[in-house]
Amino acid sequence: MDSADLKKQRQRKKRVARMKRSIISFVLITLVVLVAACIILAVALFGMYSRVKSLEKRVDDVEVALASRGEYAVADEIGLSDGTESSDADEETSESGDSSEFEYGIDAHQYIYLTFDDGPSDNTRTILDTLDEYGVKATFFVIGTEDEQYQELYKEIVERGHTIGMHSYSHKYSSLYESLESFADEITKEQDLIESVTGLRPWLFRFPGGSSNEVSNADMSELIKYLNDTGITYMDWNVVGGDATSQAYTASDLIESVLKDIGKYETAVVLLHDANAKTTTAKALRQLIEELQKRDADILPVTEDTPIVQHVKYDSVE
Repeated sequence: MDSADLKKQRQRKKRVARMKRSIISFVLITLVVLVAACIILAVALFGMYSRVKSLEKRVDDVEVALASRGEYAVADEIGLSDGTESSDADEETSESGDSSEFEYGIDAHQYIYLTFDDGPSDNTRTILDTLDEYGVKATFFVIGTEDEQYQELYKEIVERGHTIGMHSYSHKYSSLYESLESFADEITKEQDLIESVTGLRPWLFRFPGGSSNEVSNADMSELIKYLNDTGITYMDWNVVGGDATSQAYTASDLIESVLKDIGKYETAVVLLHDANAKTTTAKALRQLIEELQKRDADILPVTEDTPIVQHVKYDSVE
């Protein structure tokens, strides 16, 4: 082979080598671009997921707020607390002021029931410890959870002598109140869960938004009939802490909200919340209990002997 052929062969090899390097570089660059695109897409999807969860939370908050248009007006507007209308004298006790200015408004001995919705949460153990510190028993209307750490709090609630009730499995108004079937499914699912963890099958329920809520797509009379037929008692409230629809409240706000109405009822069922965002409620509990204990009232957990407080009476549904 002469020198000219050798030169052509070397040139061919160089061209082939350059082509190989080009192909390998192209493949590597393409892979890098694809990996970068996947990372960017993953970050974007995570951001979208976070925004969707945030929107879902805001939707739930709006639903709670809509329901609360009936919740917080119920006791004062239609007197569906313990079956009696509040008198003019009672209404005078609602005027703002420090705790010493709030009077009973009734002559009978008073029974107070502290109830906590939406748990278990990161605040539950703090609430339980505070209740233990003052020797007070309360009622917890819990939601469903697959988190074993939170399920352990089901046990603690029961083991520390408090009453555990249901507050729906999901606490999502859109699914819970979609139909009678979806409502029944959630009740059964939550009953089974709590029983499997605590050994006790819960008999007590609180409607998210109350039995007077205005957001249910299902006919509330059908849901009440279902509870009546299955032997489940539902309990509403007649005193609110004001921690349901906003995080912009102080411990003083909560205590004043309770004290201004607590004296209206012989059976006073106080609505409070146990959720991760309700740290202020947990912190306010110590002072609230001290104020309530000054009234020489019995602070008790809800039992089967507790007078029922319902916005829509169970016996109004046949």
